[in-house]
Amino acid sequence: MTKQYHNRFVLILIFCLLPAMDFASTKPFVEKGLKEFERENYYEAYLLFHKAYHTLPVDVNPNASTALFMVIRSLYFLDRHEEVLEESIEFLDLFSESRYYEHVIYTKSASLIKTGRYLPAVSFALYVVYHTDDESLRNKALYLAREGSRQFLSLEDIQTLKALAQSQAELRGIELLRAEKMKDEGDPEAARQILTAVKTSLMTLFEVNYYHQIMEDLKQESRPKVDLAVILPLSGSDAAAGENLLDGMLYALDRFRNELLYNVTLVVLDNESDVMKSIHLAQTVADMKKVVAILGPLTSQDAIAMAPICNYERIPLFTPTANRDGLASLSPYVFQLNPDQDERAYALAKYAVDSLGYKTFAILAPADDYGRRISDSFSKTVSQYGGMVLRREWFTDPNDLRSQFMRIRKAAFELQAADTLNANNVLLNPNLVLKTQADSLKVTLTSLDAIYLPIYHNQIESLAPQLAYYNFDTHLLGDGNWLDEALLSRYRRYVDGIIISADHLMLDQDPRVSYFRENYASHTGKEPERFTIYGYETMVLILNFIENGGTSREAMLQAAHEMGEFKGIIRNVRFSKRKPGVNTAVRLIEVKNNMIYTLQE
Repeated sequence: MTKQYHNRFVLILIFCLLPAMDFASTKPFVEKGLKEFERENYYEAYLLFHKAYHTLPVDVNPNASTALFMVIRSLYFLDRHEEVLEESIEFLDLFSESRYYEHVIYTKSASLIKTGRYLPAVSFALYVVYHTDDESLRNKALYLAREGSRQFLSLEDIQTLKALAQSQAELRGIELLRAEKMKDEGDPEAARQILTAVKTSLMTLFEVNYYHQIMEDLKQESRPKVDLAVILPLSGSDAAAGENLLDGMLYALDRFRNELLYNVTLVVLDNESDVMKSIHLAQTVADMKKVVAILGPLTSQDAIAMAPICNYERIPLFTPTANRDGLASLSPYVFQLNPDQDERAYALAKYAVDSLGYKTFAILAPADDYGRRISDSFSKTVSQYGGMVLRREWFTDPNDLRSQFMRIRKAAFELQAADTLNANNVLLNPNLVLKTQADSLKVTLTSLDAIYLPIYHNQIESLAPQLAYYNFDTHLLGDGNWLDEALLSRYRRYVDGIIISADHLMLDQDPRVSYFRENYASHTGKEPERFTIYGYETMVLILNFIENGGTSREAMLQAAHEMGEFKGIIRNVRFSKRKPGVNTAVRLIEVKNNMIYTLQE
């Protein structure tokens, strides 16, 4: 029996032994896997597709190509790119006639980009462009090829692509890539020469459109080009905030684009609300030599993870929202456009002691990391400027603060009693004698100049009424979480006159805010959120840096460190020598009689 006959016999034997139901047994795995994939549960989807592919031999598995294709897709979204490349080799070897063939090559190309192998990535993307009949896939592959070439390849690399081309058609695409690169490199005449030479050979609509895009850019754009990377969550749990920030950035760029000395382009990247994705994207952006700065990310966690990469690669990072203490100290290339918690506490404590003359304080804060860190900053600053914190109290339940307030009362009473003793240690005010715990509340304590309440927004309703019950005649100080006009109006009788340390001030009656709202709504058809304005202010600040010469990474860094004060719509930005890289333009506001007064910007 020949070997070929033996193999065929074994296959027929397997075929006969398998029950008919086994041929369909992989289908439920594929269907369940697709549902998990749609829910973005990529690991569960991978397990199901993997099982669907390996349950039966490929020759008798009607779902084999679909299952392996989805294994590759799932691995891509799990950032397991080496496995994507391995599985792609198997797929392309076994399923050359599959309708997923070009899709797998595109995914392989994207994984090569993710792992820094840019030359083969662009080569595979070009293959897809010229071999797929799927217009959507072609557009994605063309975008990858163009951006991969623009950001990562040199002119010599693009020439090398010709040796990797698998068809004459791809050579036309390489010439278009070369022309676009020449344009970006500031050699428009060379770009025109290439386009003139290739024009008569163009055979497809997408090639002609690409040609005209480059020609139009050459006609309209004589300005030097500057690229900015934007890394934000545009999918996942933080997508809403990320989209608002991006909307504001795009609106600012669109509004001022024609007035700029430079042609500013954004490279927008989605970190999918995942800190590991932020790390990978920072590494990818570092290789984009034309990118002079990163705008983003959203969270402090992501910014902390990206900071070492930005420091090593010397690329400035401007985060519009991250406010973790110590973030900017990780690198001179990291800039926090939001005042951090330490700075907000510092500004409020300094103002209370220096400007208002307060000397004695108590602190009531949540018993967590936020409460302890911001309270430490406030207490340290009070001591630094000559004040005294009599008592610090922590809580976990804002609904029952009796023990905390009574300990604050005890400390305040002892100070007040000491202040009323005559030379013979006799109380001048007999009402201060504490007979019982209950009637002590009848004594109004005035020895505390202020109570600092850095609490969360959702704790205000529980805490505010208790302030009156414990009978302090004092002033109240709070962090930005108190900045809610409706809530402050509702509890006005308890908290009137509170002074708040905030990173922004967004009031409907502010003409700057109303003017922005009207123009933004007219332009986009949407109402701006607070993060929309943050994104707008961030972009305007960076455009100012660029217009003043910040057109390289080092020049951008120098522009940021040497800037004065930037006046925004709802917040200002000011860096200081005391805390380089941290916005120190804290807004101090007083809320009195349902009116908001700015004390310090």
